[in-house]
Amino acid sequence: MQAPGGRLLQGLGQGALQVVVERLDPSLRRAAGVYYTPEEVAAGHVRLVEDVLVREMGLAPGFMDDRVVVVDPSVGTGNYLLAVAELAGQGAPRLAPRLVGLELRPDALALARERLTLALDVSDLDLRLANTLELRDPLRDRREHPLMVVIGNPPYGRHGMVTEENRASCGGWVRWGEDGLMFDFIQPVRSAGQGRQLKNLYNQYVYFMRWALWQALERPGSGAVAGGGVVSFITASSYLDGPAFSGLRQHMRRVCDEVLVLDLGGEGRGTRTEENVFDVQTPVAIFIAWRRGAPEYESEARVRYARIQGSRQEKLARLAEVQGLDHLKWRDAAKGWRSPFRPAAGGAFATWPALGDLMPWRCNGVKAGRTWVIAPEREILRRRVATL
Repeated sequence: MQAPGGRLLQGLGQGALQVVVERLDPSLRRAAGVYYTPEEVAAGHVRLVEDVLVREMGLAPGFMDDRVVVVDPSVGTGNYLLAVAELAGQGAPRLAPRLVGLELRPDALALARERLTLALDVSDLDLRLANTLELRDPLRDRREHPLMVVIGNPPYGRHGMVTEENRASCGGWVRWGEDGLMFDFIQPVRSAGQGRQLKNLYNQYVYFMRWALWQALERPGSGAVAGGGVVSFITASSYLDGPAFSGLRQHMRRVCDEVLVLDLGGEGRGTRTEENVFDVQTPVAIFIAWRRGAPEYESEARVRYARIQGSRQEKLARLAEVQGLDHLKWRDAAKGWRSPFRPAAGGAFATWPALGDLMPWRCNGVKAGRTWVIAPEREILRRRVATL
């Protein structure tokens, strides 16, 4: 979900924009795994996708090409669709019929409608209140706009125990539907003997990734299979190398021609902390995945990786400067269907055995759910227990 702002709405004034922000309950946003996208992030992200459309997909007009439809499956208050419209400049009103926004929260959707109506000077916008993960087809007519670009900042968060009553909020049709979409992400992990890691896969952003790949690149009977498409999100970066996500990486390498990863870091825990572009401690990354035509499932997609480091303000400033793919230094990631979406290690270090090979049995450490029961010294723990 995105934060209000942007040059298209400067006429509202900063005071009015602040009121807009305060109208959304922050506790509900956090509970839903929703975090606002800074304007610099959305704008830089959109410019990179535009460059992919022009240079890699062969669409000289970019987003303005009549074959392109843009879908934000978690539109929030509309920052991504506004960034697309702003990039189009004077031609923005022509984009209106080809912008689709889906959102689960009515308050955010109402704000998105207000902002986009003002920016595009149109009233007939395809903004829908919907649980995206239960929506099997977001388009009214795929034949008219066969090339789908799915872009945005999906919600993040692992969920608790699944019951018959809460399936809609725990992956919905994407996880539980008869199409078995999550099987492609799950089965390779189990085949590799890492089924215990799968708990980390069951996350909202992963479901949104699976939904988007299906809609843009795989859905039978649509232009997606023959004509290709683009999927691009900013999400938690766990999928880049986590063992639970090896099936996700394999599937993306199968259905895409190429995958770009822009790692923004932002690890807020551990010994080497780094500022995040969001107010979270989980590192994040942007990926752009695309295919130009019919899929070649046995041909491994090329994966390239770039990194932006520094403070939060330095990262935002760098993203604000990015105008296209050439403004970043890309390196090829390791090859192999399930390999990490990061460059392979080089030098002598690459020849060392992995820690998991030396110590193959592992388990979670103490999971007490509280800190006072763990102490660096016996005497400190004894005093704490005596106090209790």
